[in-house]
Order: sequence, then C-alpha cells, then structure tokens
Amino acid sequence: MGEFPRYIEAGRGPAVILNHGTLMDATMFDPQLEYLSKHGYRVIAQNSRVLLGNMNEHTLIDLADDTAKLAEELGLKRYVVGGMSVGAFSSLEFALKYPDRLAGLILIDGKAVDYPVEEQVAFGAEFEKMKVDGPVTRGFAEWAGPYCFGPESGDVAAHWVERWATKIPARAVWAQSTAWVRKLDRTPELRNIKVPVLMIHGANDLPVPLSRALPMVAELPDVTLVKVPNAGQNLPGCCFPARVGDRMPCLHHANAFCRQAVCVPRDHEPRKIALRRPVPLYRSGHRSRRLARADHERAPLGWPGKMRPSGFKFSMSAEL
Repeated sequence: MGEFPRYIEAGRGPAVILNHGTLMDATMFDPQLEYLSKHGYRVIAQNSRVLLGNMNEHTLIDLADDTAKLAEELGLKRYVVGGMSVGAFSSLEFALKYPDRLAGLILIDGKAVDYPVEEQVAFGAEFEKMKVDGPVTRGFAEWAGPYCFGPESGDVAAHWVERWATKIPARAVWAQSTAWVRKLDRTPELRNIKVPVLMIHGANDLPVPLSRALPMVAELPDVTLVKVPNAGQNLPGCCFPARVGDRMPCLHHANAFCRQAVCVPRDHEPRKIALRRPVPLYRSGHRSRRLARADHERAPLGWPGKMRPSGFKFSMSAEL
C-alpha cells in the first residue's frame, strides 16, 4: 500500500487548502495544484488523518480541526478552504467553526443536509466491509468506481479503481465513512457563512444528488453554483491528470472564484471562456434560466422562490 505525506503543495501567493473525499487522497487535486499555482496561488492539498495512520472513528469537526491545525503550522492567517464530498462536508464545518480564518469556500459535490436513516444504515453496512487489513478489496473498488464517477467515466474510473485496490487502506475507508454517514444537518446555520461560496456539482452525482445540494442555494448569502454536465460525484477535472483537468470548467471557475475571494489585484480584465459543453450557472441574485428550467421540475427539494442580491460578482462566465 502507499505511503502518504501529510500534504502536497504548489505555488506562492494567497492560500487555498483542499480536502479530498472518501476513497481518494490528495493527488486527486493534482490538476488544481498545477492550474491554480500557475495563476498566483499557494495550493495545499492535505491527506486525511486516516491516510496518516489514524484509522479510528472521528467526526467532520475533527477533520475541520485538522485543517485549522495544518494552516496554523504553515503560518496561514486567512485562506480559501474547499473539498470534495466528505472534504466538502468538513470544509463546511470549518466555515462554521472558524469564520475569521475563511476567505472563501469551495464545495465540490457537497451538501448541508443529513442522510436519511435508511441511507445511514445502508452506507454503514457497506463500509463496514472495509474494516479489514490490507488495501481496498477489488470487489468494493469495482462497485465504487461506477457509483462515484458515473457509468461513462471510462479511464477515469479505471485509474482510481486500480489505485484504490493497490494503494488505499481498506480500514482507512471505513474510518472516514464514520465521519459522514451520520453527519448533522447544517442547513439552519448556512446564513452565518458570510464569505463567497462556490458550489461545483456533477449533474449525474449518485452519492450526493444535485437536488440535495440545492437547499444550500436558498440559505447561503453569497453563492455561485456550477453544474457540470455528464459528471458523477468524483468530477474528472478533480481526479485525473491535468491534460484532462485543465479542460474542465471547474478549474476555470475555481481560479475566478479565488481571485474574488482573496481580492487578488487583476492584471487584466475578466475574460470569457468558451466551453465545449454548456455549464449553467446560478449566482446569488441571478438565477440562470437554463439551470432553473433543467432542474426545477425534477428536483424534489425545488429551487428557492426568492433570491437575495449579493455583492459578490463572479468574474468569469461561460460564453455558449
């Protein structure tokens, strides 16, 4: 099995700390490290405690505290925090516990609501199978690949299935699941998050359906939602080599977002980017008609009826 450093980093400038999802490790953010470091940021992707030998039950608040401790040791005062899946859940906990340290929040396939009881039971039983020694079992990895990445993920899922079955400790996967299976509903507290929030969500996410992320839009005072078409939970732009990732819109949006969140002086006017596929946007105070039309009918939790204006202006838009 692999040995994992506490964190990997690249670049100089305002700091961005990224947290990986269950089954994943810090290398899932290699495209972000490469891309954002070239655009003037110090990007830090940390490995979760479970990959550093602490394979015990823990909470999302424990993970948020780990982020705060790492930042203190690196001498960081104010920074952007983000993550994918459980990394998004723990980043949300960080935002609520350490608001004075937060410059911006990036939630990739995250949600604030809790899991229904029946799903807690089902997930708990499935991940209990990983409470064994050795790497993730081949059967579990092959089940999780299509479930996390989507049925059309091809080489992306194959890359990670192989990594899970050879590098990731099974017991670490079980331990990390204990942090999120019984997560609390943080929806009532979202209005306390005053910094800009960027939500990036795969349209075909099965573990965290987009409909469960939408309630955050109604509660967060300053939010931008980017829906990535034909993507599952583990977005290819976050989980595969940069030759794929640097063409994914989430990288461009993350760069634009970080520029706003940390108030980096601009050396050029905001530019428009041409995307190969439509990426509908929602911004506070501006609901994309494309996104509303596509999602309103099939989202059980629905779109909020009234949007609040926001001082946060997204600096990069999709030109279709």
